[in-house]
Amino acid sequence: MMDTNSSRDLVREEDSAGCAACAWNLVFCEPGLLSEARGCRDSPGLAAMQGLPFGSCLPISDGPFNNSTGIPFFYMTAKDPVVADLMKNPTASLMLPESEGEFCRKNIVDPEDPRCVRLTLTGQMIAVSPEEVEFAKQAMFSRHPGMRKWPRQYEWFFMKMRIEHIWLLKWYGGVSNISKEEYFKAVPRKA
Repeated sequence: MMDTNSSRDLVREEDSAGCAACAWNLVFCEPGLLSEARGCRDSPGLAAMQGLPFGSCLPISDGPFNNSTGIPFFYMTAKDPVVADLMKNPTASLMLPESEGEFCRKNIVDPEDPRCVRLTLTGQMIAVSPEEVEFAKQAMFSRHPGMRKWPRQYEWFFMKMRIEHIWLLKWYGGVSNISKEEYFKAVPRKA
């Protein structure tokens, strides 16, 4: 999705389809809101939420800054009820708001203003294959170095989203449906 040496060299670029904004949002927006259908009955206090939508703010990465892929990776633990839910029903959505981005801050625009981009990806959450674990480690730990020190007893592992649909809100008047082909060829441009 991109090849650059530093996040500081990138700016949000406008294009007619909004694909560069998609790329920009995935690279720079932290955290993402992962939502799924609550299915876990075994956790105390969560049984009443059975079948209801549930969201968790999670750190994400689509690769090291010099090798962004567009595929969101996650560092998860099976002890999290969200993971138990995803094992039963892997369908999820990931919403990435631009509220942390430079555009909204520099222009003193409220993060809920439609000019502050909101990217939503939907798809299937899957465990990363053994062949991809090294890349997933580089992806997550290069952007979130503190994760390396998280307690081992939580049995951390990597997941990723197999993207099926992409929606982008970047202006007044509704969302744009972005094709996977357009999305994966998008590149945030260097300043």
